[in-house]
Amino acid sequence: MIKEMTAVLPRERVQRFFRGLTVDRPPFIPLIYTLAAELAQVPVREMATNPTRLANALSACQKLFGFDAVTAVFDLTLEAEVLGAEVLGAGVEWPEGGWPCQAAGEVDVRLVPPAELLASGRLGAAVEAVKRLAATPGRQAAVVAVVTGPVTLSVYLGGQDCLAGCLRGEAAAERIWRLSQEMVTVRVRHLGEMQVDAVLVCEPEIGQMPIEFLPQAVSAFTPIWNTVRFYDRPAILYAKPDGNIVEHLMKILPQGPVGLIWSAAARDTLPSVAEMAAKYNTYLGLGLGAEMFSPACTDRQGYLKEVERLAGSISCFYSTAEEIPPHTRPQEIQAMMQELSSYCAAKAG
Repeated sequence: MIKEMTAVLPRERVQRFFRGLTVDRPPFIPLIYTLAAELAQVPVREMATNPTRLANALSACQKLFGFDAVTAVFDLTLEAEVLGAEVLGAGVEWPEGGWPCQAAGEVDVRLVPPAELLASGRLGAAVEAVKRLAATPGRQAAVVAVVTGPVTLSVYLGGQDCLAGCLRGEAAAERIWRLSQEMVTVRVRHLGEMQVDAVLVCEPEIGQMPIEFLPQAVSAFTPIWNTVRFYDRPAILYAKPDGNIVEHLMKILPQGPVGLIWSAAARDTLPSVAEMAAKYNTYLGLGLGAEMFSPACTDRQGYLKEVERLAGSISCFYSTAEEIPPHTRPQEIQAMMQELSSYCAAKAG
């Protein structure tokens, strides 16, 4: 519920919104990673392996622009790399959403329990950075912890054919699927113990999942949702508007409060997704496109008005459809934040 009221701190705004309480304006929870390194003048590779620099860069970015949350860490290859996938970093100085990732020809996933891998490699640095961010005394911003979902993780580990391989009963593919589920559940439980403010489960590959695999996916997400609920934290699902995604979401989203980030540019599906969100008591996150942060964008409020019209009357928060691109000029982000605040203030008034 949005209405005119005394401004609240960003963390409180996020917490109140996902509890269905009154807020002064919808939270803005953008996806930030590479841009934070650029603004901190730290090479991404160095930031990714140094928890101190990683936490400081993400926190500084939030404070600079006044975002309501720190999303940590929007690199969707962390779990895959620590489980044995090949991450292709050569020549990619400013990766968006993590470096390109692919499984080796013969998949050889490490036979190590996921819980023992949380301190390893770049994942270990990310885990430590999130821990420090969440434990910061008197912090004003929410910490939204990022986890790669089981479907996407399986694709990163076993390739695009992995899920189809499970349907064919292939032992290697089935082992990858089981390990992916275990890794995600362990990660979510560990984040709950850190007392983060929300868990963002990222599934960019779920729309391409074979429709026949949907029952397995539903079973995999049940313990994820239950674990987040156990720690009394909101869960947010990030998905891309492609393939059979809308049909998949109708089965995968739980009944009860949960967030869903959806690209505002997918205007053909936005009304049906908003209708589904209302049915399932889901908080819809309008994923703003990169064009909103471009100097060529001359009518940001018109853009916001149109996507909210398509979303109908449900409670929406704001996010980004992708990571805010590297090399985005700070003044354009600040201009967008000002336009968003003005737009929300006008609505509340």
